[in-house]
Amino acid sequence: MKKFVIIAILFFAVPAWCQTDVTALAQGSTTTVFIAWIADGSGGVSVTIDRTSPTAENPTGLDLKKALYGLLCVNAETVPGDDPAPLDLYDVVITDGHGWDVFGGELMNRSSTLAQVRSPVIGAGTGFVYGGFPIRNTWTVTISNAGVGGSGLLEIVFR
Repeated sequence: MKKFVIIAILFFAVPAWCQTDVTALAQGSTTTVFIAWIADGSGGVSVTIDRTSPTAENPTGLDLKKALYGLLCVNAETVPGDDPAPLDLYDVVITDGHGWDVFGGELMNRSSTLAQVRSPVIGAGTGFVYGGFPIRNTWTVTISNAGVGGSGLLEIVFR
């Protein structure tokens, strides 16, 4: 199986000291998107998984939406940072282009000390069926209640 690494740094309209780096690793039939984040002055971060900024390797930027289109999101892992750690019970919400919470609230109230894995919920409120959620449009990751400068890593796995 061919292995390749796609590395891209995204720059977003957030306060200057807030940082967000997005990388993707594709291996076989699985692609993992890694979002390293440091919260801004409001204790939050908002990241759109769309197009990356140009790099030396890819002067036109990488279209993550196109690279991930049609894949299913199978899980996400939240890993709290330690310099400083986010506040306990911080929240992560991943919404698709139609405003659906891809994880149906499963990424709320994250631990400030433990890594946690959750699967998407399809039809939240109508039976809580866990399963893959297709990516067909632009997704937005919103992290809140992390505390000023709180940091962490979000890993989203697609197949």
